[in-house]
Amino acid sequence: MSQQQIEPPAWIVIPPSAYRPESLPKRMLDMYTLFGSTEGKTCRRCKNLLDNGHGGHSHRYYKCDLQRLTNGPATDWRARWLACGKFEDKP
Repeated sequence: MSQQQIEPPAWIVIPPSAYRPESLPKRMLDMYTLFGSTEGKTCRRCKNLLDNGHGGHSHRYYKCDLQRLTNGPATDWRARWLACGKFEDKP
């Protein structure tokens, strides 16, 4: 099942370094809309990024604590994404 990619409305300002239509799903565009972005930071260094380990799977998967959490792939997060405005450095 593929994720639907959307074009952000013209009034939303997303940094060019963050916007790659082929890789940003609606949930990340929503985060930029609500909170803006933190230029030069990625989600990897944010304390809100949850690392769910391997969980019996062959790969590691991440979730954002600011989003609705599920056990499915639709809410998986990418550590390489440009951080939103709610970015907080990990201790």
